[in-house]
Amino acid sequence: MPEAESDTQPGVNAFTRSDIKGISCEEVIKCVLDISEEGWNIYHFLEHEGPLRVDKVGDFLGKDRSTAYRELQKLINCGICYKEPTNIKEGGYYFLYYSRPVDEIKRETERCLDATYSQLKRAIQDNFTPQNSDE
Repeated sequence: MPEAESDTQPGVNAFTRSDIKGISCEEVIKCVLDISEEGWNIYHFLEHEGPLRVDKVGDFLGKDRSTAYRELQKLINCGICYKEPTNIKEGGYYFLYYSRPVDEIKRETERCLDATYSQLKRAIQDNFTPQNSDE
């Protein structure tokens, strides 16, 4: 069996190459939960200024309300934000958007990583079919 060179192996070893300093917690969270840079900025804005209405998030982004709403929905879907209705005295309601505590986000990220690891490991164990070199 040929000796593998650690500098050229793909996957996890790519993070240990000397030209890469490492990966931050923020990078892992954004990657695992599929959060855009804009979404991450909204999360931090809510974390420091929230809870907020969608129009305030739109003002922060410099974009219209519908764009802010779509970005907030993405953050809700990946679990780092949530919304709650607030009643208006005269009738009706609006939603306030909240950021989840970072510890909850870290736990969810770990859960996703564990689930992904289990699926990958199972796929390797169950579905690996070596090629026949005689063909």
